[in-house]
Amino acid sequence: MDEQKRMEWARFRFSVIAPLVSRRHDRDSLCSTRAGILASTHLTPEGEEKCISERTLRAWVARYKQYGFEGLKRMSPPTKGQHHAIADEILDKAEELRREKSTRSVRTILSLLKAQSIDISGISKSTLNFHLNRRGVPKEKYASEKGTFQSFQKEHANDLWQADTSGGIWLPDPHNRKTVRQTRFISFIDDATRVVTWAQFYWNEQVPSLFDCLRKALLSRGKPGALYCDNGPVYISKALARTCAQLGTELIHATEFFPEGKGKIEKHIGTVKSGFYSEAKSCGLTSIDDLNTFFWAWLQQEYHDIEHSALKMTPLERWKQDEDKGFIKLVTAADIRSALMIRDERKVNKRTSTVSLNNRLYRVGKELAGKKVEVRWEADKPKAPVEIWYDGKLIDTAHELIPGKDIDFSLRPERERQKGPQILDSSKKYMESLVSNFKQTIPPVRDSYLSEVEFQQIMARLLNRELSSEEKEYLSVFYHELSPVPDSIVEVTISKAVASKGDKLHVRSYLDFLKQSIFDYRSK
Repeated sequence: MDEQKRMEWARFRFSVIAPLVSRRHDRDSLCSTRAGILASTHLTPEGEEKCISERTLRAWVARYKQYGFEGLKRMSPPTKGQHHAIADEILDKAEELRREKSTRSVRTILSLLKAQSIDISGISKSTLNFHLNRRGVPKEKYASEKGTFQSFQKEHANDLWQADTSGGIWLPDPHNRKTVRQTRFISFIDDATRVVTWAQFYWNEQVPSLFDCLRKALLSRGKPGALYCDNGPVYISKALARTCAQLGTELIHATEFFPEGKGKIEKHIGTVKSGFYSEAKSCGLTSIDDLNTFFWAWLQQEYHDIEHSALKMTPLERWKQDEDKGFIKLVTAADIRSALMIRDERKVNKRTSTVSLNNRLYRVGKELAGKKVEVRWEADKPKAPVEIWYDGKLIDTAHELIPGKDIDFSLRPERERQKGPQILDSSKKYMESLVSNFKQTIPPVRDSYLSEVEFQQIMARLLNRELSSEEKEYLSVFYHELSPVPDSIVEVTISKAVASKGDKLHVRSYLDFLKQSIFDYRSK
């Protein structure tokens, strides 16, 4: 495309997005302006009237904000008809490969083309997929090859519960009221009666939230024979598996990529989204507690008390039938508490007699310091005391340690006062034996050494004259080269030299004798 054509398309794109990027907007006016652009038709540089998609509009605005007008200029214009980047012979070959096996993905087709030495570096997957669909060879979904799906329904209440989690309503973040945060919806539904044993909105879908919902479901509706859920992280956790095992409930996970098996819970969540979400978004809710209160009011009046199309009665009426026949197995609060406890092994700190749990410290008896214990705690009650088990027995209930302003000296470990080492007769005799056989060779004490001033003074005395500045310079250089200088060596050597040569020679003559004497002294 020539430069003039690019400029025309850039101007066209800017004319479309100008109301968005060139004006000041609040949230409402921005939404209404965008809606107006999307609903209008625009005359392209090629004279065609065209509607702009939301995706295209977002792309144009993003390019303009990042690169300015040049960003709109560099974008490629829409293509019509054939995509010239893919040759017809390559499209023919891709079509042939898709017809050979209708379930082949675009990625697989590109790999097969590459294996046939065809250059695929410039082929876009989305473009190739577009042309294959246009040629009437779309990819066939695997699910369509699996045959018919068969519906099932358990015979009695609490034979099976289905569980799932979904994105919930957006609410103001309780930790930052200036932002919004999405809640998570956790729900349990009875397979036979369609009664929602419990459902609630939480700020996350982690184990504490799941266990809180499960606890309320168990207390409200009794114990299920089996729990059917997907393969989400919270549902495949060891904690849930251990809980179900202790309750005597079978934990069943759906086959991956087959959500149809959880049809009832999926349908229930779909009903909640279509019937409740749409209203909850528009009634000005600001807290998760208000959201849950509204939800349970809606669930009671718009779901549990409404005739179910598959049951031909309300879910609560169907539940009451099995309840009257004695099919509901209740479970005590103590059993639920025990089953929902998470268990883990911890080593008690040897010095502080504490265990660390989820970044919290719990103090246990000091007799357990340094030992391994089993800690059991209720995941949905993070501030509750924890149980300390040792050797299969519950021996303590530990509370969270809150550092105080003073020290409880009664908990300080008892220590024996340090005493001197015990004197052993054997050690004493050993020392005496070694010392008696030890002959120490003490090196002779050598002469003392002269300072530079003392050296000059002794030389002047032995030569019996006042030294000249030049001689003092010689003495200084000599002293620093041969230091340390023993006083006895100086005294003896210079006295002998004076007796032999007299005291009228230059000082350097005497220093030659002294130098040799010092070397001889040090070599001994």
